[in-house]
Parts: sequence; structure tokens; C-alpha cells
Amino acid sequence: MLLELVLILLAIGIYWVWVVRPTSTNIYRPYKVVRGPLHDVHADYIVVGAGPGGIAAAECLLQEDKVKSVYILERGVDPSSNGPFSSFIGLFQMHNLISYSIDLVGSHFDSKWYVYRPLDSNIDSNTSNTDSKSYDMPHLVPYPRGCGVGGTSILDWAIYQKPLLVKTGLNHQKCLDVPHTFTVGRSPLSWGFTESAAKVLKKKHLSTLEEPQARDSVFPGLLRLDKDGRRLPLSHFMFRKVSQKLTLVESCEVIGVSLNDEGIVTSVRCKTLDRQEFSITVRKGVIFSAGVVGSARLLRQVFPKLPNDFMVRDALAVPLLFQALPGLSDDRKNLRSLQAYLAWWIGRRGPFLNSVCDTLAAVSIPSLGSTVEVVIFLVPLGGKDRVLYQRLGLDNILGSFSEGFMMLLVLRGVDGCVFKLHTEKMVDNSNLHQSGEPVISSSLSFLSEMVVEKVVTAFMEGIRVCREIVAERPLASLSTRQESIDATLLDDPKRAIQYVKLWHTPANKLTEHQRVGAPSLLNWAREYSRSNEYMKAYIHRHATWLGFGSGSCVSSLADEESLRVLGTQNVFIGDCSAVTEKMWKASGYDVLRAGSVSTAMSMGVAAAKELLSI
Repeated sequence: MLLELVLILLAIGIYWVWVVRPTSTNIYRPYKVVRGPLHDVHADYIVVGAGPGGIAAAECLLQEDKVKSVYILERGVDPSSNGPFSSFIGLFQMHNLISYSIDLVGSHFDSKWYVYRPLDSNIDSNTSNTDSKSYDMPHLVPYPRGCGVGGTSILDWAIYQKPLLVKTGLNHQKCLDVPHTFTVGRSPLSWGFTESAAKVLKKKHLSTLEEPQARDSVFPGLLRLDKDGRRLPLSHFMFRKVSQKLTLVESCEVIGVSLNDEGIVTSVRCKTLDRQEFSITVRKGVIFSAGVVGSARLLRQVFPKLPNDFMVRDALAVPLLFQALPGLSDDRKNLRSLQAYLAWWIGRRGPFLNSVCDTLAAVSIPSLGSTVEVVIFLVPLGGKDRVLYQRLGLDNILGSFSEGFMMLLVLRGVDGCVFKLHTEKMVDNSNLHQSGEPVISSSLSFLSEMVVEKVVTAFMEGIRVCREIVAERPLASLSTRQESIDATLLDDPKRAIQYVKLWHTPANKLTEHQRVGAPSLLNWAREYSRSNEYMKAYIHRHATWLGFGSGSCVSSLADEESLRVLGTQNVFIGDCSAVTEKMWKASGYDVLRAGSVSTAMSMGVAAAKELLSI
């Protein structure tokens, strides 16, 4: 009997090992990772930053036969495991799952930066009759930027955007072959949104790498996924064939460079987390790929005489939340169940393989110009969750439902959507978030009145389309059609308080008076939320920067046809911070493409090619 039990357990164990065995070669780290301080080190090339741009730049450099050594200096750490048990350790590393992307905001994978809301300073005090002093609106929201090997590709939603056409003096562009595919798991709300949006927009589009989206249509997002349905580790994939000449130095911050009279960098000065300083001699050149914020800060610190007005071009976004029927959303109460954990640990299946967003729709606004477009991201979660809302930059006042979904409206095709970047080290309390983290944007708005008017008009049109989609079946059958309303913007303060109490009181504790008055109260709030006055105030209050920043370092480039840093001979910028106005306008003012992972990689390759040519 005991022998039979042992054999059964052994069979179960063998079956489990077979089921969870590695299905991808990308789980193993193919390069060497070290920590400083390093002594008497010489490198052909140094890449600062191991984000998408830095990874692509280093891979391009390593392809050259004459290159003997490339060092990547990364301020964060490499989150990947290594060794024979990597596949089993990976079962418990939830950061590899795209469904955990939002949870990574504010973690050690995130730079923990904050920005001011873009339209706060434009709010008209007459847009609401509610006493604004009675409600403390959060003016600062997270600006997620990756920290660690992989950069922002560690915590983004992994949705593919076609890279910009990158042209330098070499007129060179390389298309990087990074795997993208459709999601493994899908929420029923995504399916419902697809069918309902197709009825409203009259068009479906099947995404491809050449044409990932189409105007006035609904389409699935192509995701950067590995064979097992998890996030593709860019560094593992890109360096799988060229790792012998690569050394990655983690927990290493660049603090300066040595520049000779000819403008050639000869060494890079670094420091470790415990403030030990060391230098690496560079023979040929340096590429800065620290991201739209990191590269700007690096230039400010290393080359203080360069122009220091760093303006970030980004997309504006406005969230709309709706109530979902029980059990359909990807809110924590549904996604993080014991059943979901067992499905993942035992068979690498289940809702953990769902994505944050796998379905989008694009709505053109021809009245504002041929390039203006509102892109709707369907996010199948949105129930009240204080931590989740804070990470998404949502106001808690919108947390009306226990289960919900979000339509995130993103505006592109509008010129002038920029904010000024702070690059100094933040020590003054006025430049710190309440959590103690730095605020990287100016509190002053740099949006002109004409831009603000265009933004508001576009979002109002987008909101109307979203409401049409929710009212269409089958999405209407998967939700209550109730929209989360900001009660502080309603025109009757007393009824607004009653409205809030109605949503935040359990159904079994509602008084008879509340039950009787509920239909008329909900109808009043719904009708007022359809007014132009409410929608304008809502957009001003809840608009955020999406986090697809680009162009911050353009003023530091030698010219528009080069990625070389002004005043140097062998320093180049290889990420989205170097996307020029010319490149961006050539894409139709597409800010999503300009700030995407794919464009960052193309910029990294272009910088490497230009450096190799000197």
C-alpha cells in the first residue's frame, strides 16, 4: 500500500514537472551580470541604461566583429533568475505576468516618479457648484518608468506600437524582430467590447506588425509575449546570440565623464549603491539610453552647459469607469483567487495570463483635423480599490463599484501636448510627493488655450462614443450600464451627497427612503453627467499624462539629422528622448508610436549605427 502511494506521488510529481517544464529558451539569462566597484576596466563601448533602447543599442554594437567588449551600466537590478531551477523559480515571480503590470507601479521595478495633472491649472472655478474645499483632489499622479534591466518594458502593458521611421545622417533604419502575438487569456468584457464597438464603429481590424491598428475600428492588441504567455524578457531574447562580449553592471549610477579637448569621452565615472566610486575607460564611444527622464537628468548632470529646457511630449488620457456584472472583471477579487493561483502553479494556466489590455478602438475626430484621434483602451478592471486606483492615477471618488471595467481614452494627433521636466535632484519638500518620491514635472501648465480647447473637444466626443458602445449588446448584457460619476462636479451638493451615500451603502442597509428615491437620484446624476458642463469639468479634473513620453533631449542634439550630443564627438542618445519634431510629425503626430518600446529600440539601433560609423 505504501509503495503504491509512493508511486502515485512520484507519477504526480513527474507529470507536474512535465507540465511546468520550460517552453521557452528565453527564461535563462545568457549574459554576465556584475556589481561594482570595478577596477582597471576598459571597454570598447559603454551603454548607459538597460531599457529597450539600451538593449537594442548594445545588441547592434555586439554584432560587429571588431567589437571586443560592451558594458551596460544600469541603475537598477536584473530581476531575472539564473541557474538550473530558473523555470520553477519563475512560477513565483509574478512580475513576469502582464496581469501584474499595475502592481509593479511604485515597486522596485519602478522609478517612483510623479507628475502634476496636465489640466488642473485650467479648471474653471465656475464649472461646479460643489464646494471644492470639501474635497482634496490628488493633483499628483504616478509617472511609471522602469528601473532595472528591461526598463519600462518590465512594467508596461506590452502592447505593440509600430516604431517611428528613424532617419539619421546615415539614413538607416532597422526593423527589430521581436515576437508579438495575441493574448493567451481574455476577459469576457474584452469580447463584449469588441462586438459592441464593431456595431458602433462599423469596422473590425485584424492587427498585424505592419498594420497594428486602423482608424475608426476596433482591433486586438499585439502583445510582447513569450511562448508560455508571459512577458518576453527583452534582454534575454536580444542577447541570446551575442552575450560573450557583454558585461552588464547593475546597481551602478553614472555621475560623470572625462572629456578631452576634442570633445571625446575617454572614461565614465560611476558610483555604487553604497557610494563607492570607480571609472571605466572607454575606447570608442558612449550611448545614453536611460529613458525620457533618465537621459535628460544624465545630460543635465554630466554636461551642465548644454540647453536645460527639457520638454516632454506625451499623450493625454482620461478614464471612464463602468459597473460590470459580478465575476466578469479582472479585479483582484476575481483574478487573485485560490483557483487562479492553483491553475498557475499546477498547470501554467488561468486568469493570471490575462493582459491588462488586449482590445483597443480608434475614433477619428475629423472636425479637429485629419490626424486627431481618440484611442480607447479597454481595461477589464475598475472596481473600487484604493491601491489600484493610486497606481493607475485614478481619483478615489470614481470608486463607486465593487467590480467594474475602464475605458481609457487616449488622445493622439494633437501638437503642443507637452510638460516641462525637472532634472535637478529633488531635495526641497515642495518638489516631493507625500510619499517622499520626487515630482519630475513643473506645476505650471505649458498647454496653450487653443490646445486645451482642442483636447477637451476631442475627449468629449470620445466619451460620447464610449457611452454608445456600453449601451450596445453584448457589452450591455455584461454590465449594468452604470457609469462612475464624479459627485463633486454635480450641480446640487445635497443630492450629490445622497448619490455618494447610495453607492457606498450596502444594499441590505439602505433605508426605505433611499430605496424609493434611488431611481430618480440615479437618473438625475446620469442626465447631468451628459451635459457639456459636467464633461468639461470631468476632463479637466481627471486627465493624466499616459507615460509615453518622448523628445526630452532633442535640444541637446547636434542637429536634427544626428543623435550625437552637442559638443561631443562620441556620445549619442539612443532612446525615445531623442525623437525629434521632424520624426514625430512624419508619423502623423502619433505620440503613442513616438514613446513606444519599439521606437526606443529603433532609436537605440540608429544611435549604435551612427556611433559605429565614426
